[in-house]
Amino acid sequence: MKVFICSDLHVDYLTPEEYRDFTFPKADVYLIAGDHMNGVIEEHYQWFIEKTQGVPTYFSLGNHDFYGSSRDESIAKAKHLLANTNIHVVQDDHIEIAPGLQLWAADFWTDMNLTDNIPKVMGLSLTEWDDFKHIDKKENGQRVELLPKETLDWHQQSLQKFCDFANSTEDDIIFMSHHGVFIESLVRDFDEKPLTDIDGLRTSDLYPCFSQLKKPPFLVINGHIHIHNHHKMPNGTVLYCNPRGAHGVLKQEVLELNVTKTENGQRTYSIQD
Repeated sequence: MKVFICSDLHVDYLTPEEYRDFTFPKADVYLIAGDHMNGVIEEHYQWFIEKTQGVPTYFSLGNHDFYGSSRDESIAKAKHLLANTNIHVVQDDHIEIAPGLQLWAADFWTDMNLTDNIPKVMGLSLTEWDDFKHIDKKENGQRVELLPKETLDWHQQSLQKFCDFANSTEDDIIFMSHHGVFIESLVRDFDEKPLTDIDGLRTSDLYPCFSQLKKPPFLVINGHIHIHNHHKMPNGTVLYCNPRGAHGVLKQEVLELNVTKTENGQRTYSIQD
């Protein structure tokens, strides 16, 4: 089973020539981990439908996908525009993408606790991050400012939903988040470049939590951090990120999944080395 994974396509930053000539590599499934564009733009969603050419495709949304609106409104609009197409928006939920293989996906945000200083990270998010300038919410019929505490609440709710699911299924799991999940998502030498509080807006460090699940995911996908990453964690989970970024280059690397059957007929999945 061939899977192509990418994120942060930011198609509204493509040049006219890049927009016209863009192609996805041949694969059985496309997994696209958020930041498709700024907002949810019908023209660009039609572009995704055309470019994926009927291949089963699964979206999580990212922070940029909510720009110009609220999170709830953006999710609803994306699902509406992609209804009855080959593209599925998976938000705080799971979907079977092959027999015995579940995808669980969400925007996921972060716990803001990477440096054990949640108040400082919250404060930095308002001064150093654009999300709270461009994403709002509706309250009593009025548009009001989104606050960092609410993204933390989203993260905690998503994490609880995922843990409940992972502890209840016998199927293998691919976990797809827009925001980072492990400290290794940052892809750097921490002796040369130590952690900063702003990193707490890029990723959490949930490896200990994930390792204790009854069914840890064998593949964890993130976007948001515009650095390619293909890393095997100590417990065997593969961490993967293939971003384009606003002006980058998307690697055309396709992952091959091995599929084996157990004695009781259960299918199990792994990443081919």
